[in-house]
Amino acid sequence: MNSISWFVYLAEVFQNLGISLTVCGFLGAIGAGFCALFAFICGDEGMPSSATTLVYWAIPAIFIACFIPSKTTMYAIAASQLGETVITSPEGKEMIDDTKKILRDYLKSLKKESN
Repeated sequence: MNSISWFVYLAEVFQNLGISLTVCGFLGAIGAGFCALFAFICGDEGMPSSATTLVYWAIPAIFIACFIPSKTTMYAIAASQLGETVITSPEGKEMIDDTKKILRDYLKSLKKESN
Protein backbone atom coordinates (compact mmCIF):
# COMPACT_ATOMS: atom_id res chain seq x y z
CA MET A 1 0.00 0.00 0.00
CA ASN A 2 1.24 3.49 -0.76
CA SER A 3 1.14 6.49 1.56
CA ILE A 4 -2.23 7.73 0.27
CA SER A 5 -3.78 4.31 0.93
CA TRP A 6 -2.48 4.38 4.49
CA PHE A 7 -3.78 7.90 4.94
CA VAL A 8 -7.28 6.86 3.81
CA TYR A 9 -7.12 3.87 6.16
CA LEU A 10 -6.07 6.09 9.07
CA ALA A 11 -8.95 8.45 8.28
CA GLU A 12 -11.37 5.63 9.06
CA VAL A 13 -9.45 4.61 12.19
CA PHE A 14 -9.31 8.17 13.52
CA GLN A 15 -13.02 8.65 12.95
CA ASN A 16 -13.76 5.52 15.01
CA LEU A 17 -11.24 6.57 17.66
CA GLY A 18 -12.84 10.01 17.96
CA ILE A 19 -16.30 8.52 18.40
CA SER A 20 -15.02 6.01 20.96
CA LEU A 21 -13.20 8.65 22.98
CA THR A 22 -16.23 10.92 22.96
CA VAL A 23 -18.60 8.19 24.13
CA CYS A 24 -16.19 6.91 26.79
CA GLY A 25 -15.49 10.44 27.99
CA PHE A 26 -19.14 11.32 28.40
CA LEU A 27 -19.96 7.99 30.03
CA GLY A 28 -17.02 8.50 32.40
CA ALA A 29 -18.20 12.00 33.28
CA ILE A 30 -21.72 10.70 33.92
CA GLY A 31 -20.31 7.84 36.01
CA ALA A 32 -18.23 10.30 38.05
CA GLY A 33 -21.35 12.37 38.63
CA PHE A 34 -23.25 9.33 39.90
CA CYS A 35 -20.34 8.35 42.17
CA ALA A 36 -20.28 11.84 43.63
CA LEU A 37 -24.07 11.85 44.00
CA PHE A 38 -24.09 8.51 45.84
CA ALA A 39 -21.26 9.69 48.09
CA PHE A 40 -23.24 12.85 48.88
CA ILE A 41 -26.42 10.85 49.59
CA CYS A 42 -24.53 8.45 51.87
CA GLY A 43 -23.04 11.40 53.75
CA ASP A 44 -19.42 10.82 52.78
CA GLU A 45 -17.16 13.85 52.87
CA GLY A 46 -15.19 14.76 49.79
CA MET A 47 -15.11 13.24 46.35
CA PRO A 48 -14.74 9.43 46.22
CA SER A 49 -11.56 8.13 44.55
CA SER A 50 -13.53 6.31 41.85
CA ALA A 51 -15.20 9.56 40.78
CA THR A 52 -11.86 11.38 40.76
CA THR A 53 -10.30 8.64 38.64
CA LEU A 54 -13.19 8.73 36.18
CA VAL A 55 -12.94 12.51 35.85
CA TYR A 56 -9.17 12.31 35.28
CA TRP A 57 -9.78 9.94 32.39
CA ALA A 58 -13.02 11.41 31.00
CA ILE A 59 -11.97 15.02 30.53
CA PRO A 60 -8.77 14.27 28.56
CA ALA A 61 -10.67 11.72 26.43
CA ILE A 62 -13.24 14.35 25.45
CA PHE A 63 -10.50 16.94 24.88
CA ILE A 64 -8.47 14.60 22.63
CA ALA A 65 -11.61 13.64 20.69
CA CYS A 66 -12.16 17.30 19.84
CA PHE A 67 -8.77 17.48 18.11
CA ILE A 68 -9.17 14.37 15.95
CA PRO A 69 -10.03 15.55 12.42
CA SER A 70 -13.10 14.22 10.68
CA LYS A 71 -12.90 11.72 7.84
CA THR A 72 -13.81 14.44 5.33
CA THR A 73 -10.98 16.65 6.56
CA MET A 74 -8.53 13.76 6.29
CA TYR A 75 -9.69 13.09 2.71
CA ALA A 76 -9.24 16.78 1.86
CA ILE A 77 -5.70 16.68 3.24
CA ALA A 78 -4.93 13.57 1.16
CA ALA A 79 -6.34 15.21 -1.97
CA SER A 80 -4.30 18.33 -1.30
CA GLN A 81 -1.11 16.32 -0.88
CA LEU A 82 -1.81 14.34 -4.03
CA GLY A 83 -2.57 17.50 -6.00
CA GLU A 84 0.63 19.13 -4.80
CA THR A 85 2.61 16.07 -5.87
CA VAL A 86 1.05 16.11 -9.34
CA ILE A 87 1.58 19.85 -9.83
CA THR A 88 5.23 19.80 -8.73
CA SER A 89 6.16 16.78 -10.86
CA PRO A 90 7.74 17.45 -14.29
CA GLU A 91 4.91 15.61 -16.06
CA GLY A 92 2.32 17.64 -14.16
CA LYS A 93 4.02 20.92 -15.06
CA GLU A 94 4.15 19.86 -18.71
CA MET A 95 0.43 19.03 -18.70
CA ILE A 96 -0.40 22.36 -17.06
CA ASP A 97 1.64 24.25 -19.66
CA ASP A 98 -0.07 22.34 -22.48
CA THR A 99 -3.49 22.99 -20.95
CA LYS A 100 -2.76 26.71 -20.63
CA LYS A 101 -1.71 26.86 -24.28
CA ILE A 102 -4.83 25.02 -25.44
CA LEU A 103 -7.04 27.29 -23.31
CA ARG A 104 -5.36 30.46 -24.64
CA ASP A 105 -5.77 29.28 -28.23
CA TYR A 106 -9.41 28.42 -27.62
CA LEU A 107 -10.13 31.82 -26.03
CA LYS A 108 -8.40 33.59 -28.94
CA SER A 109 -10.54 31.65 -31.42
CA LEU A 110 -13.70 32.60 -29.49
CA LYS A 111 -12.63 36.23 -29.48
CA LYS A 112 -12.04 36.17 -33.27
CA GLU A 113 -15.45 34.55 -33.87
CA SER A 114 -17.25 37.19 -31.83
CA ASN A 115 -15.61 40.06 -33.77
